Amino acid sequence: FLQMSEEKASTTNSTPFREIFALYGVNAAVEMEAWDLSILDIAQQCVFLHPQRICGPTERTKLLNELGKKEEKLQDLQSNVCLRIHVKHALKMYYRDSTLTNATKDHRKQDIKNWSYQQLFSSFLAFLIENGDQGLEKKNLISVWQFAGYLRQCFKENNYDGNRLVEFDAQPENKGWGLA
Repeated sequence: FLQMSEEKASTTNSTPFREIFALYGVNAAVEMEAWDLSILDIAQQCVFLHPQRICGPTERTKLLNELGKKEEKLQDLQSNVCLRIHVKHALKMYYRDSTLTNATKDHRKQDIKNWSYQQLFSSFLAFLIENGDQGLEKKNLISVWQFAGYLRQCFKENNYDGNRLVEFDAQPENKGWGLA
């Protein structure tokens, strides 16, 4: 039932929840219709994924209960124990990785070289989630999240981790952080 590979995750319907579940391999959750923008828009998903709402086991349980009560299509989170465990685990991993990578805004003090592709991508996700929709039009916001989906796939396929980012950044022709 729960297929634990990232390959099936679609980037055409990328949303904050889908990207987190795809990053940590919870495809049964990725494919849930409930994450469609017609049900929970990106701004709502960003609010639900605020660090204060997923920081501990109690908070994650409350979040899933609230989501299950809010939307009929999310009732599987209430009734399917296996799915609920995997979703909570993905939220826990995302919280851990995003707080680790965002511990300080001065990235030079952090050891980026040791970040995995998941930590690197979760720092990008945390930035997007923290900034919500920033007044973007819906079509532009959807494009931003589609880009996030493609970026996740690229990081995974190319094993693009912190070490590769630091090496890329060190090349003078790249003018820092790939802004050539």
